[in-house]
Amino acid sequence: MIVWDGVPNSTHPGGGYWSQRKEQWQQLVDWLRRVDVKDKLTSAIEKWSDSPFGNELFDAAVLLP
Repeated sequence: MIVWDGVPNSTHPGGGYWSQRKEQWQQLVDWLRRVDVKDKLTSAIEKWSDSPFGNELFDAAVLLP
């Protein structure tokens, strides 16, 4: 969601699933902007940097505010 949908940096939910769930979308955005979430993602990068999805973790961490 961070990499493909631009959450939490987008200013409003796109169409589809989130268009009818704006309150839940905002809760998700708020959660992803928390420092502890970025810290956990950073820890995951350190732990799984050599895995096939390591680059995706890194890309997501870069996009978090």
